[in-house]
Amino acid sequence: MHTPVVASDALPESQFALLDRFCIDCHDADVQKGKLDLDSILGSPITQHPGTWEKVVQKLEARQMPPLAKARPESEDYDSLISVLTSRLDAQAQQQPDPGAPKNLRRLNRTEYQNAIRDLLGLEIDASELLPADELSHGFDNITVAE
Repeated sequence: MHTPVVASDALPESQFALLDRFCIDCHDADVQKGKLDLDSILGSPITQHPGTWEKVVQKLEARQMPPLAKARPESEDYDSLISVLTSRLDAQAQQQPDPGAPKNLRRLNRTEYQNAIRDLLGLEIDASELLPADELSHGFDNITVAE
């Protein structure tokens, strides 16, 4: 049995024992079924591996793990573990939001820029003389696709 980490986002001992009993046989450093090694992260705070724990929550919510042929926790145990993991992950997400990088960046094309200058400053300009031509990206001239 593993020794739980002492931290504000550590698993309570009862949930720690559930993972140890039902998950570690298949998800340790040696076996790593599904390329998942829970054994190596059980001793660290949940917030250090949010992506992994999010995947664990998804599998538990769908009751996909442990597999049907293996011993499985009671429904209350599933719910309790999901609740603890979700509350820790949600608390971290509130404290340190990470929406990720945008896939498409919106920009003004020459016509939109020309209209914005007219509307905001009352100046008539010819943006086609001042700005380079708009390039098409996915059929639009006012987005940039981040690589």
